[in-house]
Amino acid sequence: MSVNKDFFEPQRDFNYDFESTGRPAQGWREATRVADTLVPTHCAFCGVQCGMYLKVANGKVVGVEARNFPHNRGSLCPKGVVAYQQVEHPDRLRYPMIRRGGKGGTLERATWDEALDYIVSR
Repeated sequence: MSVNKDFFEPQRDFNYDFESTGRPAQGWREATRVADTLVPTHCAFCGVQCGMYLKVANGKVVGVEARNFPHNRGSLCPKGVVAYQQVEHPDRLRYPMIRRGGKGGTLERATWDEALDYIVSR
């Protein structure tokens, strides 16, 4: 087994890739958002259900932070890190839809009571 020895050189510039392109035009606003509240919850992207906090500012979810939980021990996978972005996504489905007219029919918006009655009847 070989060791990458240049990793241990104290004079090495570790950020040369990032420094060559510079800061983004809009700055680092996203990373510096400060949350009003941390809401404890779990990630729903897989069956592990890692513990996380949702960062809430001005009534909107602005980020996520890992919780020290037995499964994830203070870390999140790439899916968990971006989990908060689905909350306000414009394509997110926020109401039930029922396909009317069989398999070839179109999906139409329905009320929650109508959707639940439909499920129970099947």
